[in-house]
Amino acid sequence: MYLRENSKIFLPPEKEAIFFSDDERYLKGVNWFFHEFFQEANDELKWGKSTPAYSCYSNISSARLKAHNRDIKIIYLLRDPVDRAISQYRMNKKRGVENNEINQLFQQLFMSDSMISAQNSPTETNSYLVWGEYHRVVNDYSWVENGNFLMMNDNFLSENTIDAVKVISEFLGVDFVASDVMSERFHVGGVRKFNVLDDIKKFKTLKSIWRGVIPFRYRRRVMYWMDQWNTKVDDKMPVLDEEMINKLKIHYNKEYSLIDELEYNGGYLIK
Repeated sequence: MYLRENSKIFLPPEKEAIFFSDDERYLKGVNWFFHEFFQEANDELKWGKSTPAYSCYSNISSARLKAHNRDIKIIYLLRDPVDRAISQYRMNKKRGVENNEINQLFQQLFMSDSMISAQNSPTETNSYLVWGEYHRVVNDYSWVENGNFLMMNDNFLSENTIDAVKVISEFLGVDFVASDVMSERFHVGGVRKFNVLDDIKKFKTLKSIWRGVIPFRYRRRVMYWMDQWNTKVDDKMPVLDEEMINKLKIHYNKEYSLIDELEYNGGYLIK
């Protein structure tokens, strides 16, 4: 959102214009991808997109990105991995795809066979722990050219937004542009206002009508903003017991070391 105010950068209206991690879309080819998401861009602009899925499915996405553009620049935001796992759990609870109690679920996911399965074949509901294994993501993108991989602490971006955007702008080779949106928070988590909207999506007939009437690119945008509108803030956090928190912190030892390195360097690091 912060970079969208810069006239030298083009970002698709949707936050997650997923392509390289989606088998069905990827088979349509990069020309389809450019037409659907970058039709309004021109060659004078820096093209970019915000897609967390490329870290969630990093082994697939990195290989495909490498095949198409070895000169790509990547910005990787790291947040506290325990907070990230809880946030994913809350999101799935909000969407109605998760009903298990958090401590029992995480304990199950710590079992070796569950962990290996999630690392090799992650899904929305088995990946709470493995999607926070940032060191694996960094290793998967080790092919990125020197100076083209920016890692940034999520706290640095949220607490020192102007300084962070200045760093990102310089990294991308564009002038810094300040805007009022730098004081706002985006994509704040919460719960559904009306669950009926999610229930409607489950009806195949209505889904077919929806897809037949509204073109793909507009359908994505409408669904994105409907999701934002249908979310309200919920202060009730799922509670992790102390034993589970300690277990998670041990599991994420490499991740916390990486975050400490970013803190030592002022909140970010370019590799």
